Amino acid sequence: KYPLTVKSFSKGRECYLCDTSLGNLALREYRGSKERAAFFAEMLKFLKENGLLVEGIVYTQEGEVLVTDEEERKFLLCENYHGAECDTKKKEDMLAAVKLLAHLHNVSRKFPGEVPEMIYRNQNSLLDLCEKHNREIKQVKNYIRNKKKKNNFEMLFVKQCDSFMQKAVAVREALKNVECGKELYGFCHGDYNQHSIIFAKQGVAVVGLERFTYDLQIRDLANFMRKMMEKNN
Repeated sequence: KYPLTVKSFSKGRECYLCDTSLGNLALREYRGSKERAAFFAEMLKFLKENGLLVEGIVYTQEGEVLVTDEEERKFLLCENYHGAECDTKKKEDMLAAVKLLAHLHNVSRKFPGEVPEMIYRNQNSLLDLCEKHNREIKQVKNYIRNKKKKNNFEMLFVKQCDSFMQKAVAVREALKNVECGKELYGFCHGDYNQHSIIFAKQGVAVVGLERFTYDLQIRDLANFMRKMMEKNN
């Protein structure tokens, strides 16, 4: 269905890596709607035109963004960058990743087109996420408390849990009273971590934008910082 010849392919991380007459490409399963995929392709094109190295979409011979297989699974064919991922032990790599994220946020704010409703995340999504995590803490506490035999970690968890829950409840109440101005919202990567940055020969590329959304942009930074702290104890 594509205007290219496949020389060889191999299994990659959640994709098929293809060596083709158009260069290195990746065939990825896509779980979103056709409309979202079309907007996604349009946004990637805009980012590329404004100096960002992103995985542009290869269109079919009929000009379609998606293809489907016999099982009705949907796929995107994207450009693929070879190189090293962000090293979570290297300060310069992490700083480069944050600069790239800021560049992505700033450029995407200049997108001239209409942003479809499906891209917007619910304005209460941060509060909803907080409440979800609070429920999970309670469930774990009840599960461990009802265990007859507890290991050292579990006994320590039960002992410390209430102080963490007090903080969690305080955060939830604070979020209920927070009003975020429109200037804090913009396009977000949606899953920005060390795997999202590739130091390729063409430059530093940002990849894995399939989960992009319109939301509080600081969530991208918070997600990245949490990942970096996790990898550095």
